[in-house]
Amino acid sequence: RLVRDEEVVGSNPAYPTIGLPVTRLRLTGGVSMSAPVHVYKAYIKADLGEVWRGLTDGDLTALYRGPCHPDLGMAEYGTGVKSDWKPGSPVQHITRDGSVVADGEVIAIDEPNRLEVTFHAHWDPELEAEGPVREVYRLEDEKMGLTKLTVELYDAAPDSKTMADTIDRKSVV
Repeated sequence: RLVRDEEVVGSNPAYPTIGLPVTRLRLTGGVSMSAPVHVYKAYIKADLGEVWRGLTDGDLTALYRGPCHPDLGMAEYGTGVKSDWKPGSPVQHITRDGSVVADGEVIAIDEPNRLEVTFHAHWDPELEAEGPVREVYRLEDEKMGLTKLTVELYDAAPDSKTMADTIDRKSVV
């Protein structure tokens, strides 16, 4: 069953966005692991290259990403992403103190249009036990200074903590 969620992405002066509806789609019930279990779309007021850098440059990700630890919430920013962005290369999500709160591997990359990685959270024992998920980031130039970002989540069970955290987490785009 396909479920549609919508929200409006807020504005962050460091990463300007516009208040367009964001459509989140998720599948519930019996899910084939070859289909995304959650799809999130946002329109970002920035060109394709800026959004790409916002996903792959650790200095930029540290401005808006934080550990998703329940005690810290999303207010504790400072998690930078680190990789050389080649297929098979490791991806690390590192906090200001040097802790690796998540890691994964680059599966495929087509700069600046598509990035496919695995993501394994380590900040929560239950999430860590669930194992890695696969994430696909698709970027499309919508002209007029807008980029459409689609994030697809794969390999998460519908009743998992990973799925619940993904759906309940507020947008950081």
